[in-house]
Amino acid sequence: MGMIIIHTWQIAVDKPTWGGGSAMRILAPLIVLGIIVVLSGVEYAHAQTPLNTGAPLYMLPVDKVTTQCATTSTGTAEFTDAGLLTTHVIGDAETFKKIAYIEVHANSTDKSIGIFNINTPASATVGVTIPISALMNITNSGDTEKFTIRPIFSSVTTSENSELKFIDNPNINFEIYKTLSYVVGSSALIPALLTPNGMNFNVFALFGGIHMGPVTIHPTAPNPVICSTGSVQIQKLPLIEIEGVEFENGKQTNATLLSNRHTAGASYTEQEAKCTYLDEEAAAFGTQPPNFPRVEINAHGIDDRTPSNTTKPVIYTCHIDENTSGTKTNTVLVVARKNPIITVDNTNMHTEGTPFVDTTTCRGSINQVLPLDTVTKQVLSETSSVIVSDIDSTTIPGNYTIDYTCSEVYLKIPLTDAAGSRNVRVLGQVSADGSPTLDTGPPLYIKRVNSASGACSEQGIDVNGFAPTITYRGENMLIDMTLTNPLTYNNMSYIEIFSRQDDGGAIAVYNFNQTDGDISVLVPFDSLRFTEKDKTINVNDLFVVRPVYSTITLTDGETVKFLNNANIPADSSDEYATTFQSFNDNPTLLVPGGVDTLVTIGGNGMPEYLTNNPRHPTAPNIVACVTPTIDDFVKDLTYPEFNPSDVSDRNILTGEDYIQQAPKCTDAPFEGVDEPNTIVELVGILGEDLLFVDTIDSSKPGVFHELWKCTDQNGFQIQEDIQIVIGAPSSGGDDDDWKLNPTFGKTWDSNEQLVSNGFTFNTKSVDITNNFHTKFQKITAEIGKLHTVKARVYSEMTLDTIILSLGVPEPSRVSDSEADIMIKLQRNYQNEAEYEIVDIIHEQDENLVDTTGTILSVAKVSCTSDSDVQCYEFGITFRIMAPLQSDVLAISAMDIDRRITTTYINDGVEFTGESLLPAETITLQFKRGNQHPVDTIMLTQQDRRYDVWTDQHGYIWLKNSYDSWFQMTYADFERLQDPHANVMTRTHSNFADLIEYEKERARQVFDSESIKSTVGESFSHDAPVRIDKLNNPVILEKLKTAELAALEYLENR
Repeated sequence: MGMIIIHTWQIAVDKPTWGGGSAMRILAPLIVLGIIVVLSGVEYAHAQTPLNTGAPLYMLPVDKVTTQCATTSTGTAEFTDAGLLTTHVIGDAETFKKIAYIEVHANSTDKSIGIFNINTPASATVGVTIPISALMNITNSGDTEKFTIRPIFSSVTTSENSELKFIDNPNINFEIYKTLSYVVGSSALIPALLTPNGMNFNVFALFGGIHMGPVTIHPTAPNPVICSTGSVQIQKLPLIEIEGVEFENGKQTNATLLSNRHTAGASYTEQEAKCTYLDEEAAAFGTQPPNFPRVEINAHGIDDRTPSNTTKPVIYTCHIDENTSGTKTNTVLVVARKNPIITVDNTNMHTEGTPFVDTTTCRGSINQVLPLDTVTKQVLSETSSVIVSDIDSTTIPGNYTIDYTCSEVYLKIPLTDAAGSRNVRVLGQVSADGSPTLDTGPPLYIKRVNSASGACSEQGIDVNGFAPTITYRGENMLIDMTLTNPLTYNNMSYIEIFSRQDDGGAIAVYNFNQTDGDISVLVPFDSLRFTEKDKTINVNDLFVVRPVYSTITLTDGETVKFLNNANIPADSSDEYATTFQSFNDNPTLLVPGGVDTLVTIGGNGMPEYLTNNPRHPTAPNIVACVTPTIDDFVKDLTYPEFNPSDVSDRNILTGEDYIQQAPKCTDAPFEGVDEPNTIVELVGILGEDLLFVDTIDSSKPGVFHELWKCTDQNGFQIQEDIQIVIGAPSSGGDDDDWKLNPTFGKTWDSNEQLVSNGFTFNTKSVDITNNFHTKFQKITAEIGKLHTVKARVYSEMTLDTIILSLGVPEPSRVSDSEADIMIKLQRNYQNEAEYEIVDIIHEQDENLVDTTGTILSVAKVSCTSDSDVQCYEFGITFRIMAPLQSDVLAISAMDIDRRITTTYINDGVEFTGESLLPAETITLQFKRGNQHPVDTIMLTQQDRRYDVWTDQHGYIWLKNSYDSWFQMTYADFERLQDPHANVMTRTHSNFADLIEYEKERARQVFDSESIKSTVGESFSHDAPVRIDKLNNPVILEKLKTAELAALEYLENR
């Protein structure tokens, strides 16, 4: 049981004056800035574990708040690694400023704690993360507890009738308060008043700083006022882990992972799952009696009849008890069963008179080896095609094509579109041009060599190079490596390549790029054939690529770089120096045509070629070694690609013939190859219900999807979805086109009520009986609060944009609205609503709509409660920040097919309240004359709806018809000096006496006996209502201006 200690203090303090003024004059600005009061706190002693009442959260045990505030809030809560994260959006700005703390209540123990150091991450938003250790102060089990979280409004009234924020925490003093998150992060929340040790002190912002002073609490007002703006509940649920399925923040990250795929036509086997709750692993629920906790799996949506190219949910449920359970869904991608894949060796070469070796294989949908069927061989020439019976015996050089076919027969599900087998056909290519030769000339000067042996070393230290990367790109091999020792890469002679599978010898590439050890070269792929005995190269073969360091000693004892290739030129044409990328300043010995030639740099900086430098007779003539490298596969890592223009969406008018067009697909490495090397197949056609159909019906509007796939010779596969939209003809081609316009209520042709509750503002709905304007009973909406507009629309065409227009000047000018909220849509049949919101656009000159507080939604609903016709309901939640010029709003729907917009006008919503936007200001500068300084006038617009401005002196300014400023001076009446002109005006010193004289004269006339004898002693007369213009300051100002002008005119005459 807690103890309540109440401290009562009476303090007499002389209020100081600021800048020589009185204390009463400074108090009003402080109240405008805002003051938060902290009274003496209530101490609690029912904590189950020690509660950290200090930094950073400054928590206290508090009473549960059950009183509901007039203002409501929306909130969320979730468990994270850091604890319980909660966020709340307050519906009113003034209420938000007086949120003192966030209460967390445990339902099982009926205990609460309050967190006073809260965050304000966004406008009118409060939030905090509470550690699990703090929650254990109010509950016995954080894993099973149901928590209720509430933002708490708390205020008191001072003796000056100011309502102030009330923080009931004695542990927060002035210095601590300045460090709280919402004080540091938002200057608008800095003003406060604290009560450390039970003493009341106000804290306020002034002149850019934070100050503290005393305050007195109202003796009779109901203090404090405490209520809750709303609540959210959360209960920790079990942890469900599905093998091979990835989740991030509770959402599945990739439903197309290999572990989440299922082949159409096969029996589905569920992924293994594990459920852990309270550190206890749940048992799978099968034939044994039900127990808790337990796991159940619902995969009934997938069986051997599930069509391909769709997604199906597999729901895993972990039961905690009879009433509580947690679920997690594995979205499984059901894919089409693959056609057989023929893998053709596109680099086959055949030598005349030798047996033809064909390594082409065919694999089925489950990777089994299938036999190749008919093989037809033909040789192609420029003029004709000659069929030959046996490629082994041909003596005709040329490029031969081989037509391979392969089929797989299997038992398939009895679907209407199923076939008994799947066939595939591939054209391969074989070169049969006699014994191949190696191109040993420019630009690479490739040569057959014996594989070098021995590792390079310098003073016993190995000189290492990094592993090369070899990529098969159709015609060439890209080699890219890096050496680290300048002595090695400056004397590097050639790049050696040999096959790890077949000891067919090595080749050397002498011309390559070399910059500070970065070495690269592009080697023709056909050259690699000469490292294989059968001159055949396959993708996935292993090669070794390594740089070779080679030197030779001359008769004078000099050791130079040695290029032992007779095809490399060395003459006065400088072909070697200008052609070789690896040429450098190091002396190099060449052997052009078998003649030793030393290349050096002469005194003029140009290369010199010397033939009188023989090799040393006894020293080792050639020293060759290699740096260690790492083997790598030859790979084709590229995917095939569809021609973009072939897979773009197509539009077909109703009634037109639908002609299926197979898209073209190419494999990037093989561009330019005459024969196709990819397989393009139609997977199927999906209707609007995402079920497979036999063909596309173009007789009526609809949306279909052609699913195509392309497979290259290495098994890489891509799929493409081509959307086919069957739309009505444009208005130019069909006079009935207008019948397809979107509607919020009645049909366009028969005028039947198709949609009910077409427009809803907050909780008030109306059936739209006229798509352009339907009466709506006048209601008011408060500025600063969240409001929701719902529009229900029916459209046979695909919708593109939904627009909410606010502050429309008049019904015929919706485009001139003060603010628009635009929702950009995209069709997505994977969503239940069939649409996804891809963008939200705020179009406004001023921040009339809070862009951070706009919330959008879309749902597919019945158009009426008793109809099967489906509509789309769009929800827009928004906050207005200032009064609007007009109370008219509009909702518009535009379809993407014909760019037709239907707009409904509503003039029944009025936004009321004070503006939350800063007032607009204008600065004017003018001179009264050359001898006068520049005067500065600062004008402030009090209400954005009216062009009335006030300057710093309190005078009102307006604009005339020429947009020039003029001042409406509300100065006191001043008696002017009598003018020299003999004329009587209101400003004359005798004007008042004249008025009294005329009044007395009128009385005497009215009291005359002659009048009395005519009208009697008394009479009455109902005079019309009279407007006293002399009480209107605008009229007085104009009269005074006219009089001054008249005086000036008379003086000049």
